[in-house]
Amino acid sequence: MTNETTRSTGKSRKTPKARKTRGAPAPSSPMSDKPRASAEQYRSLFESIDEGFCLIEALYDEHGRLADFVFREVNPAFERQTGLSNVVGKMVGELLPTFEPYWSEIYARVAQTGESVRMENYVRDVDRWYEVYFARAGADGRLAAAVFNDITKRKRAETRLRESEERLQKALSAETVGVLFFRLDGRITGANAALLRMSGYDEDELLAITDWSILTPPEFSEVTERAAREVAERGKTTPYEKQWIRRDGSRWWGLFAPTRLSGQGSESECVEFIIDITGRKQTENALRESEERFRTLAEAAPQIVWMSDEEQVGYFNECWYAYTRRTPETSLGTQWSEAVHPDDRSEALRRLAHANGAGELCEIEYRLRRHDGAYRWHLARAICMAGTHRWIGIAVDVHEQRTAREELAAQVMAATSQLHTLSQRLLQAHEAERRHLARELHDEIGQALTVLQLELAKIRQDAEGEVASALTDAEATLRDLMTRVSELSMDLRPAILDTLGLAPALLWYVERYQARTGIGVDLRLQGLERRFFPAIEITAYRIVQEALTNIARHAQTQSASVHLLAEADLLTIMIRDEGQGFGPHTAADGGLGGMRERVSLVGGALEIETAPGHGTVITAEIPYATTARDEGEGNAWSPLAR
Repeated sequence: MTNETTRSTGKSRKTPKARKTRGAPAPSSPMSDKPRASAEQYRSLFESIDEGFCLIEALYDEHGRLADFVFREVNPAFERQTGLSNVVGKMVGELLPTFEPYWSEIYARVAQTGESVRMENYVRDVDRWYEVYFARAGADGRLAAAVFNDITKRKRAETRLRESEERLQKALSAETVGVLFFRLDGRITGANAALLRMSGYDEDELLAITDWSILTPPEFSEVTERAAREVAERGKTTPYEKQWIRRDGSRWWGLFAPTRLSGQGSESECVEFIIDITGRKQTENALRESEERFRTLAEAAPQIVWMSDEEQVGYFNECWYAYTRRTPETSLGTQWSEAVHPDDRSEALRRLAHANGAGELCEIEYRLRRHDGAYRWHLARAICMAGTHRWIGIAVDVHEQRTAREELAAQVMAATSQLHTLSQRLLQAHEAERRHLARELHDEIGQALTVLQLELAKIRQDAEGEVASALTDAEATLRDLMTRVSELSMDLRPAILDTLGLAPALLWYVERYQARTGIGVDLRLQGLERRFFPAIEITAYRIVQEALTNIARHAQTQSASVHLLAEADLLTIMIRDEGQGFGPHTAADGGLGGMRERVSLVGGALEIETAPGHGTVITAEIPYATTARDEGEGNAWSPLAR
């Protein structure tokens, strides 16, 4: 607790050494030796004064140390000013548990030395401030008297005043708020540093100004006079905006808020708080000019231009009114989506919401209702303005282009379908021709070569010498020719594919491939116990054949893997090698392009993953609608049945 003032008001006197006491002495009064009349006057004064009074005795322990104090006498004002009652005969420590030690020191010093003390201090237990005068009572060094007055209200008022002054000083020292003190007769009486900086004047120059026209431009004289009248009549005015003239002649915008402090009429003492809003006014002017330019451009645009917030449209250009034949009264404040075709509305709103969340430009085509009820396609581009929920957009009539595009798309689709059909027929014709050539080679040429072999063998039996040797060589050449014809027939169209199906054909082909190339092939077949449509089987066979042929020619590897999996109406083919791979520009060349085309003709898709030095993975996915072979060709084959 703060001891604000301590002052000695008397001289120290010698006092007898304090005696050890075992208890409190009987109550006594320093006035007991006076005549009775004088005592009664003292008692009357004692009980009627407004100041509190108490007589306190110091108590010492058997070692002569101060132990506590006891109240010996108090006047009625004591109870009023402390809120404590029935204190006579009670210990201070009992009544005031948090009694500060310095109080004990002061009481003891006054009682022992006779030095008077005047002070202001705070007593925590009763939450009050007191102005106290201490004096010794008696010469034995144990009694001290205190006359005090409750100054709590004054101290709290001083605290509030001090805090108010501190707040005022903080306000006056604010760098962003100018403060001007003036009289309504036109005399300036003070200003803070912020206002001096805003105006460009120093304090002496500003205080010397008596003609406010030096500070106020002519066009703002009326608003200044009106504000002065309001302050004179009402004591304050609504904050208003105007310009001031700086010392260098330049202008700045301010927000002014004057208030009367004291006085009446022209003698009024006033204060005015001023905020520099030049930056805001410049921004407003720039925004206004920008909006004017936007509206000029929007009205000249041949497309519909609009602005809206999340709920309603705030602006349409003239093109909108010409297209819809509506008026601003029936257009503004409505939902812009009302004019969108019902089938396009939800998608348009969804796309706008997505673009808003992503901070992206929204571009979408939808149909807008015209004044005659017809709907025409428009290409809309809209973007949410930064930091707002306002949209700005344009809508370009693309009905003719959209119609032409749809017609062209239909024509392209028809042409693509025709090309697809033609490709299928061409591929079917190609496979039919290969099948025919394979059969011709096997049946006709193969049989003719067999007959020729028999004839040569018969002739060789009757021949001798060089003729027999020549016939033997001819037979060897004929056998080699028969082998080549058989292989050519199988390469053109393996008969095993048509008779037994995809799985046996692949097993046969891989066995021949490994023997011919020396490349090991890990062949895995799952779900291929069934038969597929001929187009599916020949496509899968050709994909594997072409991929393994490319590996032998280009991959420079000694191993490859071929996996086929048929499940859930999807045949998946994966051919992998760890060879040298190739770049993306090669993926559409030669046999790879033919593989893509074959797969697409049966409704499938083919992907190639490769990079130089990292091998190649070819994956084909071919859908099939049934597991049964069409046209009743062949029976289901299963390796488990062998």
